[in-house]
Amino acid sequence: MNGFVTILKACLREHARRRTALIALGLGALFVALYSLGVHFIWAEITRDIESGKRGPGGVAEVRQLVPATMFGLAMFGTWFLSAVAATFLAAGGIRGEAERGVLQHVLVRPVARDTVLLARLAAAALLAIGFLLLVLACCALATRLVTGWGPSHLVRALLLLAFGTTAITAVAAAISVRLHGAAAGIATLMLFGTGLVGGLLEQLGQGINVASVRRSGEWLSTALPFESLYQAALHEITSDIPGVSGIVVRLGPFGGARAASTSLALWALTWTAAIGALAIWRLRRRDF
Repeated sequence: MNGFVTILKACLREHARRRTALIALGLGALFVALYSLGVHFIWAEITRDIESGKRGPGGVAEVRQLVPATMFGLAMFGTWFLSAVAATFLAAGGIRGEAERGVLQHVLVRPVARDTVLLARLAAAALLAIGFLLLVLACCALATRLVTGWGPSHLVRALLLLAFGTTAITAVAAAISVRLHGAAAGIATLMLFGTGLVGGLLEQLGQGINVASVRRSGEWLSTALPFESLYQAALHEITSDIPGVSGIVVRLGPFGGARAASTSLALWALTWTAAIGALAIWRLRRRDF
């Protein structure tokens, strides 16, 4: 346990020395600022339309939910995507890259197990990516509440699901980094991430055009790569209390519609992530550096 904490701290100090966290914080602040400006101007225009009577009384209530929920849903996907990319490149160069530079050999000659090194690097990358995700989304939710008066329901549960999905992506990047160096590992991880997003899109498309084979293909991909299903569950959590047509629209999502989380999904995602980590540990133990 002491070895894990020591290497975890060393990894966090390394990321701080490389200004990784500082860059992420600056870009996150820029994202929140642009999002807040967009919400402000869009909501100002909506308010003018309501006050001028361009929208009938029956549509006002729907607009007051539909517009902010749609904007926050898009911000949620964008932030999750950025955190996934950050997690990928934070973890992708951890093992093979350091082995090629000769750094890993100096660590492994000490009484520290190889799996401890891998898990500590995975944890450091996941902590930074999840911290970025939680901070940016919390600020976006606050900005949405202050400008429009609408706030996402079950935000904490949605954030936990997205954090779980980010951890799964980090595990994939760390596992691939055992075999491939940084750039190749990052590309491979992002291709798998994109495949999961395509699965959600296919599932939504199959439902829209009523083609069962397309819908089943999307469901299979979303299940095989569960971080997409976790995103769909998070989208359901923030929109579950929106009724009527507005609820149907905001639950569509950019890549895959909302779908309620289940115990089986949580267990499968946990098992999948643990299996990826175990495979990485097994592969690392068999490698010669």
